[in-house]
Amino acid sequence: MEERLLELERRGVQLENEMRRRSDDNLLVDWLLLIHEKNMLVRRDTELVYMVKQQRLEDQQADVEFEIRSLFNKPEQDWSSDDRHQEHQLMSRLEDGVKKPREDSRLVWKM
Repeated sequence: MEERLLELERRGVQLENEMRRRSDDNLLVDWLLLIHEKNMLVRRDTELVYMVKQQRLEDQQADVEFEIRSLFNKPEQDWSSDDRHQEHQLMSRLEDGVKKPREDSRLVWKM
């Protein structure tokens, strides 16, 4: 994708230079199509980055949920202060994991 973006950038510079030398509607159309393609590639790259982050968050959430289930399998009367502290931390991580995708999706939709 980066190579394609660099190629589009080089082609855009060439088209701009040609447009400065001569006025041609076809050059303008080519230049606008090139900008459109570049914008689509940048958008796709952003979407892919978002999808990777989303997958990582889902994996982390699954790990946190597993740890919580493991902790809750232990009778509460047998919990130590470390267990209670761990419960608090895990619940906090779980809450953060729920908030994070909403924040990220708002950023993607602003583009």
